[in-house]
Amino acid sequence: MSFANTIEIAILVLSLVNLLKIAVSLIGNELFDLRRLSRTRRLTTELSYQPLVSIVIPAYNEARCITRTLRQVFTSDYVEMEVIVIDDGSTDGTSACVERFKCQGHPVKLIRQSNSGKSVAINHAVRDVASGELVMVLDADSLLQPDAVTKMVAHFRDNQVLALAANVKMIPLSSWLGMVQRFEFLSAYRGKCAEDWFRNLYIIGGIGSTFRRNAMLSIGLYDTDTVTEDIDFTMKMIAHFGNRMYRIGYASDVVVYTEPVQRFKSLISQRFRWKYGRFKAFLKYRRLFFNTDVKFSKMLSWYTLPNAIFQEVFMLIESVVFIYIQLVLLRYLEWQTYLTMIGFYAILIGLALCADSVEKWQQKVKLMCMIPMAYFGMFTLTIVDFVALMKSLVRTRTLLKRSEQRSSWNHVERL
Repeated sequence: MSFANTIEIAILVLSLVNLLKIAVSLIGNELFDLRRLSRTRRLTTELSYQPLVSIVIPAYNEARCITRTLRQVFTSDYVEMEVIVIDDGSTDGTSACVERFKCQGHPVKLIRQSNSGKSVAINHAVRDVASGELVMVLDADSLLQPDAVTKMVAHFRDNQVLALAANVKMIPLSSWLGMVQRFEFLSAYRGKCAEDWFRNLYIIGGIGSTFRRNAMLSIGLYDTDTVTEDIDFTMKMIAHFGNRMYRIGYASDVVVYTEPVQRFKSLISQRFRWKYGRFKAFLKYRRLFFNTDVKFSKMLSWYTLPNAIFQEVFMLIESVVFIYIQLVLLRYLEWQTYLTMIGFYAILIGLALCADSVEKWQQKVKLMCMIPMAYFGMFTLTIVDFVALMKSLVRTRTLLKRSEQRSSWNHVERL
């Protein structure tokens, strides 16, 4: 069998696998929406549940944006909340910014500690300072919508809910990488709807992630031997409680904003941390793979986690496949194929946009017009992911030899 035939068979098989994955995701997204509408009507009648919510904001050298974040938090329409900032040994005046904000009459609890890492900072706040029934964790550069806490609390009226991820959106910026990441997050967080429905979500992202405090304390809070504390903590929670009887999922109506990464090199650094941290969490909680315990959903143990490894293996050959496809299309001038691929991508993004309840229709029209550019922009992310994967594979060799002693801070440029 020739090299060309091998590539063609690989493309066919992988295309069929991805088409099946897309079909399952689309069905799950729609079922999630139907359940959300039903649940919203039921829970809005239970207005007596108004627990104290602790907003925890770990910060390290965030003087440029911490005031903006705090100002946005205090536009919240939810009353029963406390705001806690943990300054993890900043050297740029972060604490001074928080103190000035407090002097304006805002009740912020400021905790200072020596530089110990993000996980230690969050643990300090949750264990020793927070008194809320629920804990919402924010990044120091994120923006919280005014109704986000209220909507998040509504989900936790269901006693089976232990942890929920928020709907993270990119702040619109006029840059190539900003546009690409905006589309990426739009698609990725739409996919979380299906992951919630099928009980196979295993990443409760840091921005706006909300937990029951007693559940956090019962499993010993965040581990400190990790570089991606959110992935590690989510899998730790699943390993302890399971994900069939309890909901560890996604709140699509709870919206928070974050800044996109502006430099290509910084984006590679960010994605390397995500990938390496996920590999480390997979190794740490490898017993979740193909686990037959009834407290774990089969979709998580037998499909999602193994498929995550498969997708990384596929990434190793994706660049070769991509280059081969482009050469074939250019050689035979197959513009119809390009238009078909762009059209298919446009349909997927269009469905995500139509289901989005946050973007205004003017923005949706604008984004629809940008889809062709976004399609080719996604190849930028393919390159970034490939480089990050190669760095992760090199670094993963050290996992069995030693372990980081604490989670570190990995900043990207702020505007």
